[in-house]
Amino acid sequence: MRRRMKASRIQRDVDILNHVMEDLDDFKYILKSKAAAWADLEKKRKKSRRKKHDAIEELRLRAEPPSEEEFKEVYRKCKFALNLITKLGHHLSAPSASELQAAIFSHYVSHFVSINKG
Repeated sequence: MRRRMKASRIQRDVDILNHVMEDLDDFKYILKSKAAAWADLEKKRKKSRRKKHDAIEELRLRAEPPSEEEFKEVYRKCKFALNLITKLGHHLSAPSASELQAAIFSHYVSHFVSINKG
């Protein structure tokens, strides 16, 4: 039989979930900015093979993908968020637990997998 969760515990878990979701959003933004830097780098490489070596080097550094450890950390956060969503269940209302789960799978996990493979 499941024990009822105390309101303070529910709020604590919701706050943690919000923090984890913000971390996932931040990582997604980092990936997008690195992809944009990569596109800029490719354009500059095609335009000039010999000029502006410093600018190209700066873009190369900005375009460098996150480390494997950073990806592993994000996967752990996705798993933790899914566990919190399951635990909180019907205590979540806007968005609902199922909407949050769908968001994690569609916006984060699938996006990170495709980036990591590519």
